[in-house]
Amino acid sequence: FRRVLFRSEGTIGRLDEWLAEGRIDASLNFRDSQQAIGDETRIGKVDTYLVGRPGDALLKRPTVPFAKLNGLPLILSATPSGLRATLDRLAGESGIALNPVIEADSATLHLELAMNGFGYAIMTPQAIAPELKQKRIAASRIVEPRIVRVITLGTSVRHSP
Repeated sequence: FRRVLFRSEGTIGRLDEWLAEGRIDASLNFRDSQQAIGDETRIGKVDTYLVGRPGDALLKRPTVPFAKLNGLPLILSATPSGLRATLDRLAGESGIALNPVIEADSATLHLELAMNGFGYAIMTPQAIAPELKQKRIAASRIVEPRIVRVITLGTSVRHSP
């Protein structure tokens, strides 16, 4: 029996479900820093970035205050997620209105849409590194407050990877 490695993309909820069902052996997750980690192994922490088209005036500085997200056309997850819950909580605490104009559960799609000017995505540096290096996108770290994500490795309980 030979296992085939493949890459699949999904929300944390979907990846957790696939792990529990044994459909995947391992998952790499970006969780909200206050979200329960469970049996996963913490690998590190990363900040969260506002991502958009190259040359975007809002993204010319290395950081952008969270309050600047007020009313921006955002590309966010369609299903409940730790990041979405964090954004909604911070928006409520800050008295700002988030404006999700596109909802999709694919980080790849978020990046493509933001790169092409359909709105702003909110992503981790690992997700945007190649496009940022090639100057195909612009990005600024979200601050005041920072949104820190925890990188975790989850493994299936049904069989060892």
